[in-house]
Amino acid sequence: MPRWRATAPTHPLGCPRARRARRRGQLAALGIDRGDVLQASRATPGGQLQWQITVRPDGQRLFDGCLPTLIQWGDTHPAASMPESGVTLKALELQHPDATALRAACDSLGLANSPVTPGRRA
Repeated sequence: MPRWRATAPTHPLGCPRARRARRRGQLAALGIDRGDVLQASRATPGGQLQWQITVRPDGQRLFDGCLPTLIQWGDTHPAASMPESGVTLKALELQHPDATALRAACDSLGLANSPVTPGRRA
């Protein structure tokens, strides 16, 4: 089961909360229920991390984990305290039996540059 995350640059068209609401609304318009927005936090050696995350009542990740979970980090992003790894993601290709629906969902999240092709469930 894939586990991945991506950070989005600051967008000139509105605050993060408004963008999140628009994205959740766009997914809902496609019939995709991301679930409720939950507040979460944990202590780390570098300080308290706080975030908001969408979680479905059944706990399932959408499209077998191909569609990223929506997370909005608080004042501190965990990557800020990580050493530079020298690793760069050059490409991301997704495969799923319902590639058309996954493509539409990715487009609504601003992931239009990631190829989506038909494939079998993992």
